[in-house]
Amino acid sequence: MEDKNLEKKIELLLQSIEPFGQTACYSVVLKEKQGDRALSFTISDCEAQALSVSIDKLKQKRPLLQDLCYMILSYYKIEILQVVVYRFYEGIFYATIVCKCGQDQMSFEARLSDAMILAIKFSAPIYTYEELLSQVGFSVSKPIQTKSPNTDLAQLESMLRDAIENENYKEAAELRDIIEKLKNK
Repeated sequence: MEDKNLEKKIELLLQSIEPFGQTACYSVVLKEKQGDRALSFTISDCEAQALSVSIDKLKQKRPLLQDLCYMILSYYKIEILQVVVYRFYEGIFYATIVCKCGQDQMSFEARLSDAMILAIKFSAPIYTYEELLSQVGFSVSKPIQTKSPNTDLAQLESMLRDAIENENYKEAAELRDIIEKLKNK
């Protein structure tokens, strides 16, 4: 992980978890707390269920993995201070979990979905950096404008492919969301 301690962190809040098309995947949107930009990523059905159980604080008959982690960390008085989304590479977000045990502070690499679940269980904030949000974030308040209101799905999908090819991830995320909304109508 790059040392970005001097760069200002931007707090993210979980905005939504929604089914992603006709697959067994879900789209998760993390929106900046003080603004209109967001990051979006896809998780599996199992991860979405685990995340939902943590958000809703549902009790299970048997502890899930995140419950077990929470119990062990709590028993040893290890607290999660924050989760930091610090990199996006080849379509994957990279995150660290920053923990504290007594006077010691340590960071652990984690999948973003797992890190989010633990952040929720410990009521810890989730952060990212301005540079990352500027590069791959998208605006949730300003939908992308198409040339005409009758732009068809094939044209939008072509625009999405072009945006991905040109590494314009903000536009690609916005187009992806528009396509999903059209498909679900």
